Amino acid sequence: GRLRRTLAATATRTFGPGHPRAKLAAAAAAGGLAVAALVPLPGAVEAPFVAEADRRRVVAAPFAGTLAAVYVRPGDAVIAGETLLAELDTAELKLERAALAAERAAQQREADLQRRDDPAAARLADLEVQRIDAELALTDHRIGEARIVATLGGAVLGGDADERVGGPVSAGQELLRIGTADALRAAVLVPESEMGRVKINAAGTLAAASDPGRGVGFTVTRVHPVAQVVGGRNVFRVEVALDGDAAGHLRPGVEGKATIEAGRSPLLARWLRPFWHWWQMRG
Repeated sequence: GRLRRTLAATATRTFGPGHPRAKLAAAAAAGGLAVAALVPLPGAVEAPFVAEADRRRVVAAPFAGTLAAVYVRPGDAVIAGETLLAELDTAELKLERAALAAERAAQQREADLQRRDDPAAARLADLEVQRIDAELALTDHRIGEARIVATLGGAVLGGDADERVGGPVSAGQELLRIGTADALRAAVLVPESEMGRVKINAAGTLAAASDPGRGVGFTVTRVHPVAQVVGGRNVFRVEVALDGDAAGHLRPGVEGKATIEAGRSPLLARWLRPFWHWWQMRG
């Protein structure tokens, strides 16, 4: 038929006498295909990452009350013992303290009046003064605790404290999370189709979106066995340990691109891998 005649003519032009350019092009194409199919080349897996703190601390409400203010946001740097993170409302506590102070003064006057005429009544009043002193100390302590200061230096990782301002919080309720900037790791979100190429102890490089020209080396330490859905696709969380002093280049929350060394494989195998994965998912 017509197709057979067309193929025969093409073969004659390519492999018959003459037509050196066609032969050279065909030979080059065949050679390129052979290289792509047979010659293994260094490979890599690219995926997004986020830097995380190895050491973290939860900032919780010290007592039940109303959250008056939050002074930091995720990503903000904090200094241990200096940075004021949040504050609980102390209006009620200050009213309680004023009432206790007035009661203490009254009991102290009563003890002083009874000291000579009725020692027993004076001792009872003295005991009441001691009780009130204990309550005053507790109230003062809670007023001091209402100002929540960072106990760990680093950066604010997250929390929903902003959404709770003006509302009630319970004792021990999480407000913020703080992570150290001197001990970092990174989580790489590898697409499901590429997971077969990622191995424990594989090396790689992180490039922050804010400074892509400066790379930070890493080693793969853990691969989570269960996929999670991020942005509508299945990804696996791969944890990596950073090389050297990464704290000078990264801090918790920084995002960018990770490149993981993935051994050697022919180019043809890499080109076909997405199609093979798609075919498997169909089954």
